[in-house]
Order: sequence, then C-alpha cells, then structure tokens
Amino acid sequence: MVRVRSFTEATPVTSVSAVLPYGFAATVRGLDRWDLRTGQRLLLTRDHGLPGDRVMATALDAGRGWLWVATDGGVTRYEIESGVFSGVPVAPTDALTAIAKNVHALSPAGTGGVWVGGPAGLAYAESNGDWKDIGLKQPVSALHRDKAGNLWIGTDGHGVFLRKVDGALESYGDKDHQRVRKVRFITEGPDGATMIVGDTDDGKQRIAIYREGTLASFRASPDERWIAAARRGSEVVVLTKHQLYAVGTARKGARRLSREGMRLVPLASGSDTARSRSPYVISQVEARVPSGAHSIAAAGDELLIGTNDLGTALVKPGSKRAQWLRRGELGGGGEDISVACADRDDCFVATGGKGVWHFDGVTFSPLGDPEAFVLAVARSVGGEIFALFRMGDEAKVRFARIDSGAWTEVEEIQVETPGHHASLSFAKFSPRGMLWLGLLYQDEVNQELSYGVAEIDISLALVAYHHASYDETEADKGVLPIPISVTDVAFLGEQEVWLASQEGAVRIQGQTMRVYMESEGLVSELLRSIAVTTGGVVFAATGAGVGVFDGDKWSAPAPLQRAVNAVAVGADGKLWMATPRGVAAYDGARVRRLDSRRGLLEDDIADIAIDQFGRIWALSEHGISIVTP
Repeated sequence: MVRVRSFTEATPVTSVSAVLPYGFAATVRGLDRWDLRTGQRLLLTRDHGLPGDRVMATALDAGRGWLWVATDGGVTRYEIESGVFSGVPVAPTDALTAIAKNVHALSPAGTGGVWVGGPAGLAYAESNGDWKDIGLKQPVSALHRDKAGNLWIGTDGHGVFLRKVDGALESYGDKDHQRVRKVRFITEGPDGATMIVGDTDDGKQRIAIYREGTLASFRASPDERWIAAARRGSEVVVLTKHQLYAVGTARKGARRLSREGMRLVPLASGSDTARSRSPYVISQVEARVPSGAHSIAAAGDELLIGTNDLGTALVKPGSKRAQWLRRGELGGGGEDISVACADRDDCFVATGGKGVWHFDGVTFSPLGDPEAFVLAVARSVGGEIFALFRMGDEAKVRFARIDSGAWTEVEEIQVETPGHHASLSFAKFSPRGMLWLGLLYQDEVNQELSYGVAEIDISLALVAYHHASYDETEADKGVLPIPISVTDVAFLGEQEVWLASQEGAVRIQGQTMRVYMESEGLVSELLRSIAVTTGGVVFAATGAGVGVFDGDKWSAPAPLQRAVNAVAVGADGKLWMATPRGVAAYDGARVRRLDSRRGLLEDDIADIAIDQFGRIWALSEHGISIVTP
C-alpha cells in the first residue's frame, strides 16, 4: 500500500473560464489562454498588458466578450476577440485601495463596469476609473449577478446580502443554523434561480435556493462537499472531490431514486417549520474528476476543470479520458531528477532545466537565479544542500549553497570540462563527505561526450578528476583510470565505490579498480544506473534488465529481466526501478508495479530518486510523481 501524488505544474490553477474557442486558466504567474481546438497556449503577463502576474480572481462577461481579471497590480478587462487589455485606473481612496489590492471575487455589472469584492468589502469600478464605495465592509467571498440585474453578495461568516438594481441592500445573514453563513460560491440554477453554496457556523454544508422571493435551505444527500459549479446548457454541473453531478429541473410526477445520484433534502428555516420540496433532480455525470480539482467552467458541451497540481483538464462527459492543458513546468522533458531535503516539507528538486524547485509539502515554487541551468541538487552528510548549475552554454559547473531558501554561490569551487554546455550524469555525496560528479560536455559540433568523474572536497574547495587517459603520468597524480562514460554512482560504506558506465560495472576499493563486463555474467555492459544495499548487494540497470552482484558473482533474476532506466535502494533494502512501464519495486522475490492507472502521471519513467524519508520521486516527461511507501 503506497500513496501516490503527481504534479505537472508549480502553479495551481485558481479559476477557469471559457469562450469558445478559448479556455482561460488563472494562476499566480499569469493568465493562460488555451486554444481548445489545437491545445496551443498563450501566456498573458505584464508583457501583454496584464497589470500584475498574480491573478487573484476572474469573471466572464459573456455577452460583451470580456474577461475581467483582478491581479496584484490592479483590475483590468481582457477583450477576447481583439486580445487587448483595458486596465482600470487605480482606486482613488485608501478604503477602495484596500478592496482592490486583495480581491476574492469579481462580477460584471450590467452597465459595463465590474463589482470587486474581498476581505475589505465591496466596491464598484467603471472602466474609466470611476470607483464607488458601496459601504459594505463585510469580507466578500463570492459575487453573482442574476438575470434581473440584482447582485448577490456572499460573505465569509456574515451570510448573504442582496443588492437590488435600485441600490437597496437586503441581508440574509441571521444566525439561524440552517442558513449559509460562510459562502463558497454562488451560481445560477437550471431554472434561473440563485443557488448559494457554503457552510453554517458549525461547518455543515448548506445549499440555499432563492426562488419567487423565498430563500430555502437544503442539505445534500449523500453529503459530498460541493467545490464549484458551472452552468452548461439547461443544467448546472457541480464539482465534488470524486464525482461530477448534473443538476436539472424536476419533472412532474413520481421521481425514481437512484443510488448513483444525489438529493437535496429541505430544511426548516427560522421559525418556519414548513419544508419546501427540492425543485431539482441531481444525477451523476459519467466523467473522471482529476485529483486536486477545485474550479470548473463550461466550454460548449465539454468542461474545463482546474486543478492544484496537474494543470487544466478538458473533460468530455461520457469519456473517462481527459485532454490535458498543461504548462508542464516540473517535467520539462527532463531525463534526470535529484532531490535534497532539509526537512520533510522543505525539499529542493532539480531536473536539469532552469532554476531549482522548492517543495513545501503542498506546492512547488522556483528558487535561485531564473537564468541558471540547475543540473543537480545534493545533500551532504552534514545536511548542507548544494545546487550545481551552469550559466548559459559555459564549460564549467558552478556551486551554490541553499540555506533557509537563500541561494548563495560558492565562487571558490568550479568544475571545468574541455568543451562547452557542461552537464552532469549524477551528483552524489559519499559517506566520507566527498561529492562525486559524472561529467558531460559538448564538443565543437555539439555532440555530447563524457568526461569521467570529478571528486570534490567541499570543505577544502579541492577538485580531483578521474578518467581513463593515455597519459601514464596521471596515475602518479592519483587519477583513477575510470571509464569516461560513467552514468551513475553508488557507495558501499566508506571504502567501496561502484560506478555504472557504458563499459560495464566499475568497483573501486581504495586504489584498486575492477571493471565487470558481460563475460563475467553482467546482463549488459551498457549500464544506465547502479545501486547498492547496506548488505553489499549490487543492482546494475540496463536496457536488457537488471544484473545482481552478491559479492562473488553476477546473476540475472528472472523478475528483473525488463528494460530499466534507473534504480535506487530504500532504507529497507527494497529495490525501486524507473521503467518504461511505470515504477517497480523488488523485494528479492517478486516485483510489484505502479503505473498511470494507479496514480502516476504516465508510464514511461525516466529517473527516480529516494529522499531520507523513504519517498520515491519519479520523473516523467510531463512532471513528477511522489510515492510514499
């Protein structure tokens, strides 16, 4: 039994909207405009006219073809057809500025302006910069304008307010336990009524429906939490953690109950003990809900669903497979992953692209110089964390120390290669505290070549290079004749080092070195990765399977004869493998496998790493999966 969490994005999708053929996904790093016909993405940021890159709220004015956007730099509208932003000038007073700088909800107004709500209250803004303070200072969490032009205002803890077209303000915020006090969202029901979804003061979910001048409260049965909703045609699609539901109008006559559906159970309201019958019927939508889903919008017959970690899914009801709209920030097509953790929820991850990612246990965020190509991260025996990086196309590998989220370059340590575009096949600390690097570079025709190993004493800022050479004097200088084409390293205590190379498995004991090849029982000499247990069992991964060395001879156990890209050994001695068919675990007797059907992003896993907490980090083309045994 394991827990699998998968991530493709470092930025959660905070809200989604759609006006065909475009879908919009808001994040803290801009607004993604997706062409739903082609899957092509245009990232809208400050460079395109967005006031700020952190998008706090959006609201669609479908009739005018506008998308209102609130950012950390101000409020603007995006004219979808022309692709032009028209920013709203800055709020003129401190009270209005307080509302505008922290926006939780937007709603288009009938006059062409926009309602702006947040913890500081409610305001109205015209495109020409004319702001109005409405006088409502309760913390606004949701806004919705109904067909009659009235504005419904949901608050966080003070119930619901209705601002009518004539400006009159009515409160539905009494302390009756059946009423919604903490509003999460407000939407239009299938019959045009207003549906308010939130919680009572004691945390019970309530759905309030306003019809014909009366506000009635209901509970959902089964009591699944409604996360968001979107109007699609004549029905409203409700998003819950594991299921989509379609809310439609009730038909006349008897209704057949379904175990797969949901009911709205009416509740007493105030002193009125009469129970009103639910006007709606609710049925399941046959579509898979992505993990971490929290926002939804209709895109014609299809649905856009925004998630915390996986991007935006385009879901067609009736189909169990979604089309994914992703930035793919975390995968980036990387082939190698390295992880260094200061604490369980304080980890740093590199995949060979620009920057290093900080994982706080929930989300990933970038760290360090955004122009640095971070080739690897490594954690020393003493717990120090280092990033190894390259600037541009240079021939050297640089070092930076990461401490409490701060990136500080260690200028006295640099590793040189004979070409350009320096890179690494591995970066690992030995039990003795020496950092071993597998060196790569490109020659004058941009062909990638290997350059053996660099062994670094961080405390003394000393670098030693080991590689096979025709120069006989290098052996006298302490240079080990290690095959140049090294791909991985593993350590058995303080005295024994194992290297994977394209010429076989290399065993180093002191100044003695031996290379094992196919003639000695190795599955293949073209090694991709290597791992060693504390008991001295060596696993050598190849495209033809995994060879096992027991201290005396090599063998090829039948369960391990499959293509393997990388191997790592957990603290319990179990072997974990990155394979084209998922992540596999071998306990010495049998192989168990995880794949995309069990939570991984995809089956083809390029590399894995194990942190000191026993978690397996698996890298694929589009992202990272974390497996917790």
